Amino acid sequence: MKCLSLTQPWASLMALGAKQIETRSWKTDFRGPVAIHASLNFPAYAREYCLRSDTYDLLYQAGLCRRVAAMRGSILTAGLQVLEMPFGCIIATGRLVDVVRTDYVACDPALCPGEIVRHQPFGMHISQREFAFGNYEDGRFAWIFEDLRALPEPIVAGGAHRLWNYPGLEAPE
Repeated sequence: MKCLSLTQPWASLMALGAKQIETRSWKTDFRGPVAIHASLNFPAYAREYCLRSDTYDLLYQAGLCRRVAAMRGSILTAGLQVLEMPFGCIIATGRLVDVVRTDYVACDPALCPGEIVRHQPFGMHISQREFAFGNYEDGRFAWIFEDLRALPEPIVAGGAHRLWNYPGLEAPE
């Protein structure tokens, strides 16, 4: 099965079904079942992203992390404690149904308050939350997924760049 590695928290947001579009600097002609892999690395920018209210609320409700107080010198700041966020494993499956240029995607709350609306005259409209979970700069691509489902148990796997194959996983029916 084809796999796509994502840094946390974006992998978990897809497994939770809160994120249906992954933005990339490259496109693919592949369409079909894809497993979502949570990368082993967890860089500082990703940990900080977890503390944003829109992201944190979803992760906290799922029991994946919580805020904690941390001292930086003499300043009290908010830190992050990871509780159950998986790393270095396949955590979900879904179907990649389309890849479009990000300039085809618009965020208009009046047209799209909560879900993805496709085939509009001027492109695809997405919610503010979905827009916040991606990088929609010019020259990038929006990978649109459907039928995202978390696996009952994560599968330990090394991961790779671009789309890669994991032979031990069957495509969901």
